Amino acid sequence: MREGDVGGGLTTPRPPRAQRANKDLLGIPRNVPGSLRRAAADRAQRAAPAPPGGHKFHTRAMLLMRAQLTWLWEWLRNLFKPTRPLPPLPTGDNGIYPLSDGPCLVGLAGDWGSGTADAYAVGDALGRLRPDVTIHLGDVYYAGRSDEFADFFLPQNCWPRGVRGTYVLNGNHEMYSGGEGYFDRALQEYRQPTSYFCLQNQWWRIVALDTGYHCSKDGDLLLIALHLKHDSTKLPAACVAWLAQTVFADPNDRSGVTSIAWRCTPDTRISAAAASATAAFPSSCRFLIPIRRCRWCCTTRGRANRSTASRSA
Repeated sequence: MREGDVGGGLTTPRPPRAQRANKDLLGIPRNVPGSLRRAAADRAQRAAPAPPGGHKFHTRAMLLMRAQLTWLWEWLRNLFKPTRPLPPLPTGDNGIYPLSDGPCLVGLAGDWGSGTADAYAVGDALGRLRPDVTIHLGDVYYAGRSDEFADFFLPQNCWPRGVRGTYVLNGNHEMYSGGEGYFDRALQEYRQPTSYFCLQNQWWRIVALDTGYHCSKDGDLLLIALHLKHDSTKLPAACVAWLAQTVFADPNDRSGVTSIAWRCTPDTRISAAAASATAAFPSSCRFLIPIRRCRWCCTTRGRANRSTASRSA
């Protein structure tokens, strides 16, 4: 029985989805204060929707002031609020989960958590394919807050669930709120132990990496734009150790690899020389070098609502 069926050809109406206009997603800031400011203004607007003809001047002024005060408080709090710790893999869980050895459909989308009609259309189209597994590559806007996950991502009629499993990756916008929505809500909802994992069958591995936890942000972005500093986005040390000690522990294993992440960073495109020269990326992590048996799927800065469905057989 499909979701919403109650028998006899009748269907129960699905609850309305929280909605944002496409124009609300234009010019999204790529920094903490800007994203928190947009998030505060968005909450104020959705809490007091404008009547026909718009709000009166004094109401608009009050809503604007409330949003600005909320943003200022959250930004100041964010300066001192610790980032959510990266959860370790539980005892007995190596972070590698099975895929079917038969035909297997994997659905991917990135930058999806916007609440726009376009995003929902992409999600609905992906859901109609009934993929075995769905994976979100990261970014729930504006700042990956708990309420943004609750409104635009976690409801049953938002992000499409996979028949056999649903997984979520971390992105830079999730970390603008310290990771509260991603680590406290999303991982719990999908029973995903941590922010990196591997799906594999007899022939292929899908290696999912967390390139959002240590993403470049705020002042670093300005220095990078001025070519005064290299992008400092990197993989968490626990993720690197897991790759070396668990996923690629066997040097003779030649299974095909598809690596996925919120973003392909300088660290994930490290050269062979650098890989052998630094302890942070030991030679056992050679799959991070773009080689013939490794395929990449990651989001690209400034693009949204990409999706793909990959079938392995």
